[in-house]
Amino acid sequence: MTAKKVLIYGATGAIGTNLIEIMARRRPGWTVLAASRSGGADSYLASLELDNVEMVKGDIENLDDARKLTEDVDMVYCCIGFPQYETKYWAKHWPIVVDNLLEVTSSTRPLIFCDNLYAYGPKTNISTSTETVPPSLKSKPGVRATIRQSLQKRMQSDPNSIVVVGGAEFFGPRLEGKTLMGDMFFGKIVAGERPMALGSANVEHDFCYARDFSYALYIVASQPERSMGKFWICPHSVKNQTLRELATKTHGILGSSTDKGVHVLPVFMVKVLGIGMGILREMKEMMPFWAHHYTIDDSEFCSTFQFNATPAHDAIRETLDYYQSKEKK
Repeated sequence: MTAKKVLIYGATGAIGTNLIEIMARRRPGWTVLAASRSGGADSYLASLELDNVEMVKGDIENLDDARKLTEDVDMVYCCIGFPQYETKYWAKHWPIVVDNLLEVTSSTRPLIFCDNLYAYGPKTNISTSTETVPPSLKSKPGVRATIRQSLQKRMQSDPNSIVVVGGAEFFGPRLEGKTLMGDMFFGKIVAGERPMALGSANVEHDFCYARDFSYALYIVASQPERSMGKFWICPHSVKNQTLRELATKTHGILGSSTDKGVHVLPVFMVKVLGIGMGILREMKEMMPFWAHHYTIDDSEFCSTFQFNATPAHDAIRETLDYYQSKEKK
């Protein structure tokens, strides 16, 4: 795809920022419009001062604004991640976002959508053929299944107009407050504290490295003849690891001899503490994802695009380097 101008919503988030840095450096002839509600002037992305990146204000929930911003672009990315984690907020805003994205995209201006895997529910060995939960606006997985249904309809009617890439919980630099694997896990280990686990530290999980997720989004746009009209799952660095094993591995990479284990917040405590703590109240419905085995089959993406995830050791090392650099400031 010889794109000349790309619009990326959610540009200043971790996935969007990584994507834009990758794209700007690999495609210097492309113009990248980095859209966020604030315009992103004070963001880390703006500080990179990439020559072919223009910071712009853009609100996808305003259809008129979206039409103006997309009228002369060649493709549109959605890397939006709402800071609000409430189910009611998602139920109100995500359908609007998706409807507007579908309104302003087409086979001549395709949509590349960054997704999570909530729609599949808390299962093991999840692949793109795994059945999703029933659509509903009363739970986070249900909301994701609802918008997945809308995306699926577009794929069926106009497959060259859309591609979706999903990933499980991710980790990496600059993810403060955006993932449970950030400050609560790797951040605490670097600080010499016990990392936090919800539900259990003894069930297996897969996690993706944020930069790999972003690179997967770049790849599908670069190879539309292989990617369009499909749902994909990006490569995952950490495979079949319990949080207890991951903590021990992280201490080994860090060269630390102070492995204090993992502090587990059991399901019943999440429910009790959730009465007074909003974030834990909203995590209650997601506990099955953390209290049971949750693993991913990413083999289809890896084999199709000949792209494997960053080795776990390297991805964790880069994440630790980031937290250590913060400690020194």
